Amino acid sequence: MGKAVYKIEIINVSPFKDDITRLTKEIEELRREKDQTRETAEKAVNLVDLILQDLEHINEDPDIDPDRNKIKAVKYCEFAYDILVKDKDSNIKLSQECLKYWIDVLARLNRFDEAIDISKRYVVLLNNEKDPMILHEAYHEIAGLYFCRGHDEDYAKYNDFEDARRFYDLERRVLDELPADTEHLQDLKRSSDLNMGIIEAKEIGGLERAIGRLKKALVAADSLRRREEKQTTLWEIGNAYRNHGDLRGLLKAQTTELKLIRQYRWKDKEILCLFELTRTRLEMGQYDESRSTLAEISDLVDAEEDLTSELDALENIVARIESFRVATSKLPSTATLGLVHRRAMLFYELSRPNRI
Repeated sequence: MGKAVYKIEIINVSPFKDDITRLTKEIEELRREKDQTRETAEKAVNLVDLILQDLEHINEDPDIDPDRNKIKAVKYCEFAYDILVKDKDSNIKLSQECLKYWIDVLARLNRFDEAIDISKRYVVLLNNEKDPMILHEAYHEIAGLYFCRGHDEDYAKYNDFEDARRFYDLERRVLDELPADTEHLQDLKRSSDLNMGIIEAKEIGGLERAIGRLKKALVAADSLRRREEKQTTLWEIGNAYRNHGDLRGLLKAQTTELKLIRQYRWKDKEILCLFELTRTRLEMGQYDESRSTLAEISDLVDAEEDLTSELDALENIVARIESFRVATSKLPSTATLGLVHRRAMLFYELSRPNRI
């Protein structure tokens, strides 16, 4: 007689699921009874807090619908704030918490215009705030909203980056007033310099200011032994140089970044850095060096990796450019209409995607 075999299936469930269900039922019951008290608003704010924590467990619980939960959180933020704003003796801290969560959820939904409108109410509540860490976090988040909207093609405003700079500057003033120079504070200032450097790099004529800020962030990352932050900062330094058309500065930053990446043996990052380095050298006309970095990429990329198609495409570009150089070198130096036509045809051939 055969033995029975039982299959044990482990189902991951969010640890907040039951509390969210219970609290939702309690609030809806109070709403039906038209109990619009501060305690009801506090329950709604606590519910939003649980929903935000629940969103961190998306990969653990397949039943979590992130967008539906975010919209639910917005609904209860609106409900709680409507109660609190009518309560003359309302708890300012609770109102601040409600607005903070509201801004967070709207940002997660990419509803930046609404989030920025709510942030203006939040700033008003912060006017009498004495806790510097609350001020720092608030200014940092609001600056991030403007920064993100500035990159959104559908919603960007012409002054978004300037507004982001304004709030990053307010954040930095708060950080500079803190007395204890702890490692945590040093890291916050490093992050502040990084963000300000990125903003400065977007301004016409802002390269020097951007590099100054970013180098301060780089020194801090090195002092704090934050390896990944150091690599990120080097990438941003290169990005700043690229935005301002300084290819020599870009090449130097990428070369330094590559040395750091190799020091810590980050293979995936090394491949991506070499790709960028090859493109930069192509732009600078360093074709032999481009060939050299291509060979390095070939040694690192495994046959089964997704990057093989990108490597092939880059090799084709290098080969086409070299073919173009050889062809143009054979043309006579005297300028004639026929010669101009032949050069134009060579550029046309070079631009064709399947041409090597």
